[in-house]
Amino acid sequence: MKRIALIAFCGTLLSICLALSAEAQVRNDFTNATLNDRYGFHVLALKLNLPDVTTGKSIPFAVSGVYQFNGDGTLTGKDTVSTQGSIIERSYTGTYHVKSDGTGTLRLDISSSFHPVGHFTIVANGKAVEIIFAVSQNLNAFTLHQQSPN
Repeated sequence: MKRIALIAFCGTLLSICLALSAEAQVRNDFTNATLNDRYGFHVLALKLNLPDVTTGKSIPFAVSGVYQFNGDGTLTGKDTVSTQGSIIERSYTGTYHVKSDGTGTLRLDISSSFHPVGHFTIVANGKAVEIIFAVSQNLNAFTLHQQSPN
């Protein structure tokens, strides 16, 4: 009788584990349409003084703004940059690509000679995007937060 109860218990435990495992599997159904809203951000960053990359010789800057993802792989952006006592307002366009696993890249067309590329991961059920920019001599990473009208 103990053996039957143990087998039944193990069978039940196995069923529970399989159900939990199925729920824990990662969904790979992200697309460009996943990002179809306005996201705000701010970042404190450094322009590195190469080849000496110590923070004491680097130039700090701050950026605050918004990206409007259009759901089709295009975006518009607007931000304000503060560096060395100067304030610069910028508006720009860009493109992005979301992979099915929720990671992706974006490219901003800020000027004819400046096209920074960012690598991102969508988090918090699409309410936030963790991003890092691969810009030579810059060190910056930040989170985009989905804006809400309320």
